[in-house]
Amino acid sequence: MKELIIGMSAGLSAILSTLAKADWFLIYIYVFFMILDLVTGWYKATKKGNYQSKIMKNGLKGKVIELFIIFSLLLLQKAFEKIGIMTIASNVLLLCFALKEFLSIMENWAEAGNKIPKFIQNWLTNTIKNFEENQGGKK
Repeated sequence: MKELIIGMSAGLSAILSTLAKADWFLIYIYVFFMILDLVTGWYKATKKGNYQSKIMKNGLKGKVIELFIIFSLLLLQKAFEKIGIMTIASNVLLLCFALKEFLSIMENWAEAGNKIPKFIQNWLTNTIKNFEENQGGKK
């Protein structure tokens, strides 16, 4: 039931953002979260004393790939709109990527020894626990 509610919320958000022509606004939010994730990741690593440029380089590669995927889907979506077909796939993925970045920011902030709101801490803990259970192991 929980998955259904999450899926329906993501779908509804994507439909509303598509109808409102908010594609670029969502990209701005995603890029802001991406930059903030990089900054908090660097902050966490330097505060814990385990900064490694190789890890940061791998993280940057992943972010470039995500941007490529999102921009490709947006271009595809715009091409479909030109021929009269309305799609929302890129907005759904964009919202999911933005949520992933937000969770990563909160995780970095908490691991650096800072406090985050309790409901976000519970959400983060449950998300990581569910991910590990679905993957069949721990990190």
